[in-house]
Amino acid sequence: MRNCSSADGGYTGVVDAVLGQDGLVRLYTSGSQRVLGAWPDRRGAWWLWAVGQTPGLKGGDRQRLRVTVGAGARGVWQPVAAEQVLPGAGRWAASTVDLRVAPGGRFLWAARPTIPHRGARLRRRVRVRAAEDAWVALEEWATAGRIGMGERWDDVAWDWVTDVAWGGRRWRERVRGADSAAADGAEAVWSLWLVASPELAGELAGRVTATADVYAACVPLAPGVALARALGAAPAVAGLADAVRAWLALAMLGDPGTRRAVRPGGPLGPTAGDLEVETRP
Repeated sequence: MRNCSSADGGYTGVVDAVLGQDGLVRLYTSGSQRVLGAWPDRRGAWWLWAVGQTPGLKGGDRQRLRVTVGAGARGVWQPVAAEQVLPGAGRWAASTVDLRVAPGGRFLWAARPTIPHRGARLRRRVRVRAAEDAWVALEEWATAGRIGMGERWDDVAWDWVTDVAWGGRRWRERVRGADSAAADGAEAVWSLWLVASPELAGELAGRVTATADVYAACVPLAPGVALARALGAAPAVAGLADAVRAWLALAMLGDPGTRRAVRPGGPLGPTAGDLEVETRP
């Protein structure tokens, strides 16, 4: 798929990654969407460092991300910077995320803020499919436009749908940017879907609601499944997100120790014979 194949005349960026216990098994990228590499930490969890569409998504652009986590594999999706969304003559930018986690897998989908510019429109569809004994944490985070430029919710439009299936059950939520305007003075909205042990999901509520300077809530959906959300000033929401993310990385992936151990083989990890890497302009 080429970088300018959108029917709306925009760009299309694609990432398709398969993660195993020993690193990436397959990596396909197209357009300016990139995974810079996968590095293991001391505990053996793989960090996939991602770069978004350059210089940002624009109306008419398409972004497609698919990550498959193999049985027993542990990893983190980690963007290196915030995601800018630019206006495009009234057109919508579209982003899809497809995350699948096999039995015994543990994966943390970390987020940096999505920052829509005045007049931007973003439609995002997120699909999570997790085996019954898999653990998944999925962050979503957006600001009310470029806050420093005086932009607010009325200046931007975004429409996010998250679809999570686990243990024979399924949850679907739709959030629109305008819905967030009801929170007086809120500059940012952050949410976290957690599929893990009942103990970990239960502890999430205390972690999220302990911060006094944000409005936060956590809803238990099933034993081991919870949805948390926070609204507030951007710095306060960022502080909460960072704290919860650090706790989850420790709880889900284990103690990394004091030093990161990088295995030989370059940024994609060990140069296994079955590693497939394909990149197109």
